[in-house]
Amino acid sequence: MDGPAIEIAHVRCVFGSQTVLSNVSLRISAGETVAIVGESGCGKSVTMKVMMQLLQPTSGRLKWFGKDVETLSAVERQQQRLRLGYLFQGAALFDSLTIYENVAFGMRQTGLQDEQQIRSTVLERLEEVGLSPDIVGKRPSEISGGMQKRVGLARALALSPDVMFYDEPTTGLDPVNSRRIDDLIDSVRQTRGVTGIIVTHDLRTVQRVADRVVMLYPRSKLQNDVEQIIFDGSLTELANSSDERVHEYIGDEFTTNTARESDMECRLPILKSA
Repeated sequence: MDGPAIEIAHVRCVFGSQTVLSNVSLRISAGETVAIVGESGCGKSVTMKVMMQLLQPTSGRLKWFGKDVETLSAVERQQQRLRLGYLFQGAALFDSLTIYENVAFGMRQTGLQDEQQIRSTVLERLEEVGLSPDIVGKRPSEISGGMQKRVGLARALALSPDVMFYDEPTTGLDPVNSRRIDDLIDSVRQTRGVTGIIVTHDLRTVQRVADRVVMLYPRSKLQNDVEQIIFDGSLTELANSSDERVHEYIGDEFTTNTARESDMECRLPILKSA
């Protein structure tokens, strides 16, 4: 797929009397992994929800794979939506369902596969995220938080999306499990060519997986209707930015010198437990 996978233009979101997003435009090219960062309240999650059409902006335009979403029929919109995968911040597994049923849920909803195909896909996706088939009969409460995140990723990948949205994928995880999730995000991009859009506060995740970084600044701290994206560039450009607002956010410890190289040399194995 050539061209932008996701595009928003001049998006504005107003909730009551509060303007959360103002004049935000962003193009995400197919195959790249983009991290959206910024301090709390700057509109990162709102931007992601607009991209997925979970929120309707007050004004602005949204395109999926070059098509204006507003011009699509309901059927076309649903077909395009199936090309989007979403890893929720808290995994958002159904507590009353087994791991197997959670991963199978989306496939059963579409009705595009029979049960034999669904079973095969469930086991393949669990293996892809480093989980043993022994857990398929367990409930989410019976596995760790790190494993729940991986089950959530397996569920999203079961529908073979072209774009994956990751909402704070490492929040609440210890460093080992955070690294495993980062490795999986990178693996999904490398093996499937999936476009990745990540909302995160974790600069280690940014260093490990992002091709490009977009930084939003809170609308309340800006004058008039100026662009809220104060940075859009590579990791190197981020580290070398002369913008004081960017420097204040990333701190002095941010570096890109060895992030990718060290990850390749000492990548953690995706263990079956933990």
